[in-house]
Amino acid sequence: MDLSVLVATAHRPGLLARTLDSVAEARLPSGLRRVVVVENGDSNSAAAVCARFDGRLPIECHHVAQRGKGAATQYGLESIGSGLVVFFDDDVRIAPEVLTAYVAAAEEHGPDCFYGGPVSIDYEEAPPDWLLEFLPYSARGWTWHETDWHWFLGFNWAAFAEPALRLGGARADLGPGAAARYVDSPTGMETEMQRRMVAAGMQRRFVPEARVWHWVPRTRCSIEWALQRAHRNGISEGLGAAAGLVRWFGVPRWALRGVVDASLRRAGSALRPGDPIDRFRPRWDLARLTGYVRGAWRSRGD
Repeated sequence: MDLSVLVATAHRPGLLARTLDSVAEARLPSGLRRVVVVENGDSNSAAAVCARFDGRLPIECHHVAQRGKGAATQYGLESIGSGLVVFFDDDVRIAPEVLTAYVAAAEEHGPDCFYGGPVSIDYEEAPPDWLLEFLPYSARGWTWHETDWHWFLGFNWAAFAEPALRLGGARADLGPGAAARYVDSPTGMETEMQRRMVAAGMQRRFVPEARVWHWVPRTRCSIEWALQRAHRNGISEGLGAAAGLVRWFGVPRWALRGVVDASLRRAGSALRPGDPIDRFRPRWDLARLTGYVRGAWRSRGD
């Protein structure tokens, strides 16, 4: 089977080298044709990293000036064009059997499916236990059977290039780097791709052997990060606000009321001691709701 690995990256040469090293040390299927690294934005540090793997991997490095993971992913997909594509980020390390597991699943189920595997975490410093429920699965780990979230995480999934491109590929207006400020960049670029695939009749296939470990620095499992991620998730949800909702100033009325309610609850929780979850939840709710309002405002003309 014709197999390619696609890694979108930006400004992180040390982590990229760690990812590529784990790929080079893995069991490489005979059909592995290309490891395509696409760096986006104003940095071109990936080229020197990729050069170190020449001879160990069938590696090639590209650069796109447009900022954003979506732009880099779409460029890589168009460059690859056909065959099975495994999507990794520049901050994962992979189990030795990941690529062979994806190939075996794809040989069994074919191009009318897309595939994903479980995620474990490499913490620089683990967050407090009470904060975990407010963090995304990318910062606490994920597997198919232990949650009600059945969309594959964007740094560990696979699909055939032909249907992915036929269905529109990756959107440049979603994902890290899509906005000038990171906190304003909507999440969910890969999830949106997968939703389109399901809407077109494709099926999800979980591949339990395809495990990766996601590097999470202390700055990305903190209280501040949880609030920032809630805001970005809200923007993504607001961009998809259903038509026909009763709106005030272009924003669904329920969301504006929710912002007011969350603001009052946040003010009240700040005045009293208590369980850290009870104190934090109004802040998290407010961050997500203000993100939703921002996203709905952006989409009001759609």
